[in-house]
Amino acid sequence: MTAESFVITFKMQVPDRESFNGMGLPEDYIEQELSMYDIKQRNNLLLYSDSLLNLVNDYDLSKIQIGMITFKSELIEDDEYYYIGNIEVDLIVKSKLTGIIQVLEFDNPSHILCDCAVNGDQLLDALLICDSYITKGRFDDEFRENDEIRTAMIEECADKAGGSSYIEFYQMLLG
Repeated sequence: MTAESFVITFKMQVPDRESFNGMGLPEDYIEQELSMYDIKQRNNLLLYSDSLLNLVNDYDLSKIQIGMITFKSELIEDDEYYYIGNIEVDLIVKSKLTGIIQVLEFDNPSHILCDCAVNGDQLLDALLICDSYITKGRFDDEFRENDEIRTAMIEECADKAGGSSYIEFYQMLLG
């Protein structure tokens, strides 16, 4: 998956305004939710060999939230990691040594909480599934509360991310 194909597919998953009808939500909240899917491209000239790094570098992801995941406003790096975003307060990073996407503990960044994906491309594939599941669940209580569907989505995300060793992350994300 390329950064551009992630953006195109993500934008296609935007819920329609009618989905919010009957939820009693203020209009400004609905606008904010819908604006999350309006991703703007930046004019950066750097090109990385990883789609996730290109996505964070080339697009303004400041409005995007997938479950508890948010993205950095710009790509940050040190000797060991590229800093991609956060899951709540903890750090989502790409290891420069292994290429694996991981979650580091905020208060103790030398502690790896879990692995997310074998690489950035596969994380993007899995995150699209997560967003689709979370979005549908917002408007369909029966779907959201179905444990069989949730388990299947967690397993599908882990599979897209590189296998069962990544399941812990998607269990945390999809609950």
